[in-house]
Amino acid sequence: MTHISLAVSLLLAVAAALAGSGVASAGLDEGKAALERGDYATALHELSPLAAIGDSRAQFYLGRMNEDGTGVPQNESEAAVWFRKAAEQGHTGAQYYLGRLYYNGQGVPQDLAEAASWYRKAAEGGHAGAQFYTGKFLFDGLVAERNVAEATQWFKKSAKQGDARAQFYLGRMNEDGIGMPHDGAEAAVWFRKSAEQGHTAAQHHLARLYDNGVGVQQDYAEAARWYRKAAERGHADSCYRLGVMYAAGQGVDRDYVQAHLWLDLASLKLQGFDERDEALKLRDALSEKMTLAEKTKANRLAQNWIQQQHVRSGDD
Repeated sequence: MTHISLAVSLLLAVAAALAGSGVASAGLDEGKAALERGDYATALHELSPLAAIGDSRAQFYLGRMNEDGTGVPQNESEAAVWFRKAAEQGHTGAQYYLGRLYYNGQGVPQDLAEAASWYRKAAEGGHAGAQFYTGKFLFDGLVAERNVAEATQWFKKSAKQGDARAQFYLGRMNEDGIGMPHDGAEAAVWFRKSAEQGHTAAQHHLARLYDNGVGVQQDYAEAARWYRKAAERGHADSCYRLGVMYAAGQGVDRDYVQAHLWLDLASLKLQGFDERDEALKLRDALSEKMTLAEKTKANRLAQNWIQQQHVRSGDD
């Protein structure tokens, strides 16, 4: 083959590759857009050929579709197959989701060591959720000896990317002095970041700081505000504390109906017998001060909450 012929062949090959890449990119964009608008048949049509020829992004999307049962019957085993194909090519999202399947034993046998391995790969690639779980595995000593110092570094990486769970852990560590000095003010900073994203336990802990004046200026109104946010998401201790505050008129106007409501809900959620008994005793003591109309209203409100499934676990 002459040099000219070789050069022409190389140019043609490059042109074909670029054209193919453009088609693949277009198909991926169309598939992703179809997913976002809920057109799963089109998404499957566009993504399946790309996934079959090894496009890791398309493989990841097929994994998500199979995991969630969108456009295809839910099949976590099939999801694991597609996540693995993408993960082995370095797709951080797929690495994270594959780690999660191993962590929960969904579609694959539960294997914490395998989960930790995939989480770490994704964490090293910058995935915030994987950074949180890598920190959690180290903090809890799930597959190796506990390493709070390294866990802290991963939590910080994740928290700086906005992961509410990592922010909550850093709040707890500062509040309790785990791996660092006690620092209520720093705890409040992290709890607030997490709480503002709707993390229920962080809302409760931030409320508690305001309630007790730890790390922040004591402010019962602010405490009640955050207790209410957590209570509305079913956090048992927040339900109890909010009920107490309504009963005493602390940070809120005294309101026996609201106090009765929240104490009633707390009694359904509190785990310890003594805590439940305390909530019930306080609720019943309030009942003696209430009119029949007030008690009827409080009971109706509680029943409505239960029916609407607002009483649920608030521990994230």
